[in-house]
Amino acid sequence: MAAQTNLQRDVLVLNMEQQLMEVAKEMFGKSLAELTDQETYYTVLAYAKRVMSVSDTNEGEKKIYYISAEFLIGKLLSNNLINLGIYDKIDQILKNNGKNLSVIEEIEPEPSLGNGGLGRLAACFLDSIATLGLPGEGIGLNYHFGLFKQVFKDKLQTAEKNDWIEENSWLTKSDVSFEVFFGNKKVTSRLYDIDVAGYDSGVNKLRLFDIESIDESLVKDGISFDKEQIEKNLTLFLYPDDSDEAGNLLRIYQQYFMVCNAAQLILREMKEKKYDLRKMYEHAVIQINDTHPTMVIPELIRILVEEKAFTMVNGAIASQNGCRNLTTLDICAINLITGDAEFIKAGAAASFIRRGRKVEEISSDTLPLGSMEELSPVTQGVKLVDGDMIIMMSDGITDVIGNGDTSKLKEILLRINTRNPKELSDVLLQYAINCQGGRIRDDMTILVCSIQKRGGF
Repeated sequence: MAAQTNLQRDVLVLNMEQQLMEVAKEMFGKSLAELTDQETYYTVLAYAKRVMSVSDTNEGEKKIYYISAEFLIGKLLSNNLINLGIYDKIDQILKNNGKNLSVIEEIEPEPSLGNGGLGRLAACFLDSIATLGLPGEGIGLNYHFGLFKQVFKDKLQTAEKNDWIEENSWLTKSDVSFEVFFGNKKVTSRLYDIDVAGYDSGVNKLRLFDIESIDESLVKDGISFDKEQIEKNLTLFLYPDDSDEAGNLLRIYQQYFMVCNAAQLILREMKEKKYDLRKMYEHAVIQINDTHPTMVIPELIRILVEEKAFTMVNGAIASQNGCRNLTTLDICAINLITGDAEFIKAGAAASFIRRGRKVEEISSDTLPLGSMEELSPVTQGVKLVDGDMIIMMSDGITDVIGNGDTSKLKEILLRINTRNPKELSDVLLQYAINCQGGRIRDDMTILVCSIQKRGGF
C-alpha cells in the first residue's frame, strides 16, 4: 500500500504544472495564467491537499493524542509546500505564468484556532511529531469565529467575529460523528481534519470537532451572542466571555464536548485496530495541554465503565471454552444533577420504580453474560422525581412471589406502606421467604433506593 501511495504522489509531483492546470480548469474554467491571485491561491491549496492525501501517513502501534483547546497553527500554505518539498517548483511554475507565490501566500486567511503561547506550543508539537515520523494527532475544536478580530471604527477599537472558514480551506469534513450528552440535552458532533505534513516525512492530522447544529446567525452585534443555546453556539468562539454564569457554563460545556469526543475517537480507533482495551497503555499516549482537557481522564473512565466494560466482561466469560459460568448484569446509573436514570440489564430480573400509588416495571428478555460472543444489554432511561423508590432484586425473589408473575409483586410493593428503604427491603425479603415455607433455596437479594430532591432536577 505504501508503494502505491508513493507512486500516486510521484505522479502528482512529476506532472505538477499539468496537475495545476487541470485543477484551475476544474475549479474556474481558466488556464493558470488567466487566474486572479485569489483563484490561484485556491488552485494551489487544492493541489497541495491532493498531494498530502496520497502521501505516506505516520503509522505505528502506539499513537500520541495531543488534546488542546488551542492550536495556533498560522497560515499553512507556505509551510505545507516547504514540508512537502514542492515549494520551489510551484514558485517557478507560478512565475512562468505571471504569478508571485509570496503575494498568493498573503491571501490565505489564518485559521483562528488559537490565541497565544498555549496554542503556539501545541502547533509546534504537531509539526515536530509529524517531522519525526511519529504517529500522532492533535484533537481540539473547530471554532468558527476564533477569539475575535480587532478593527477600528470611528476612531475606536472594536471586536468583531473572525470568520476565517471559507468554502475552500484546509478543513476536510469526515464521516466521523459522535453523540454528546449534557444532562437531558444532546448534541451531535462532526469531525473535520486538517493534514499536518512533516518536513520530508509523513503526514499526521489535526482533528477538530464541530457541532452539526451550529448557528452562526446567533452572533448579532460584534461578538455578542446567546450563550445559553449550547446546541447552537458550542463551537462559535474560542474562550467566550465568561463574566457571567452563562459564559462560565458555556466554557465548561466546550471543554466537556472536546474531551468526550476525544475519548470516543481514541476508543473508536482502538476498536478498529482490534487492540485489547486492557492494554490501552501500549497503544495510546494522551497529552493534556494545560487544564482545559483534564476532564478526559474521568470521561475515559466513565465510557470504559458504562459502555466498554460490558463488552469486555461478556467476551471474557464467553471465551471460557467448555465452561457454563453465566452471569446476569443489573445496573442502575443515576445522574444526581438531572435525575435521569439508566437501567442496563442482561439476563437480570425485573426492577421496579414505586411512584405514589403506581409501580413501573423495568425488565428485559436479554440473555445473561457469556451466553454468546456478541451480546448487547438492554438499556432503558427513566426520569426520576422526588419521592420515587427504586427496587432491584435477584430472580430468587421474583420467581417465588407470584411464580414469576410481576403483577403480584407490584401489588405487594404498593401494600408495603413505608418510605424507608431498609424497612421495605426487610418486609419484601421476609414475604419471599415465607412463600417458600421459611426456606431460602436460591439467592435472594434486594436493593432499595429512595430518591429525595435536594436541588438540581
